[in-house]
Amino acid sequence: MRSLAENYYKAAFERIEDANLLHKAEHYPFAMYASGLAVECLLRAFRVLVDPTIDARHDLLMLWKKTALADAHREPSYKRSYDLLNEISARWKQLSKR
Repeated sequence: MRSLAENYYKAAFERIEDANLLHKAEHYPFAMYASGLAVECLLRAFRVLVDPTIDARHDLLMLWKKTALADAHREPSYKRSYDLLNEISARWKQLSKR
């Protein structure tokens, strides 16, 4: 049986494939949503390696902060990663309000 981290990792790549197909079909809002899910799944894969309890549903910034990834980055790459994730998170939240 696969570990929870492996399941999230696999799901992330499945959502990337979904996002690519949706983008090619010009279903841009759903492509963006699937992309956001892919990011969330990757963050969850890292998170469960540290702590299997996940309480940050659809909160990409909180998930990122709770992973070891946030600690691994130093300035200026930390700021760049945080800014990009913040942009993804904002766009994803916009889509979910539609």
